[in-house]
Amino acid sequence: MITDETVSRIRSGDAIAIVWTVNDVIDATSHLNDETEEYENTLSVEQAREVLQYMLDSHDSEWGVNWETLMSAVDDLFPGWRKE
Repeated sequence: MITDETVSRIRSGDAIAIVWTVNDVIDATSHLNDETEEYENTLSVEQAREVLQYMLDSHDSEWGVNWETLMSAVDDLFPGWRKE
């Protein structure tokens, strides 16, 4: 949870916050349908929330949070999600 003090520190330039959203997770796991040429969502909003929470709970400060760790979290939580 971000406190008012943290928000104040971010606004003053004394802290930074990088925000990841459910849309980031859903976009990263969407697939292009070759027939319709439209992207199809693979994960639901609730599943994307699970991924974000998993990333928060298990992140390593040496690696941070990035696209690779996001995809690893998805693989850990939802094996077999990738369409082959």
